[in-house]
Amino acid sequence: MANPIDGLIAIATRSRAEAVIIPSLDHVGGSAPAALVAVADLITVDPHETFARWIIPPDAPCEMRIR
Repeated sequence: MANPIDGLIAIATRSRAEAVIIPSLDHVGGSAPAALVAVADLITVDPHETFARWIIPPDAPCEMRIR
């Protein structure tokens, strides 16, 4: 695979990963790739940041149930 981001996306999708952990954004070109964040949360080690696929709005009712 020529593009490493495509490789990460393929692996995350195939393994149904909830998150991909990388050393820093420098490893993916300096910014969080939207295509990767669309399939899994992206977590960087240094600095510690999380780029989530979705965010629960603060005024949304919290509902947890198994689907």
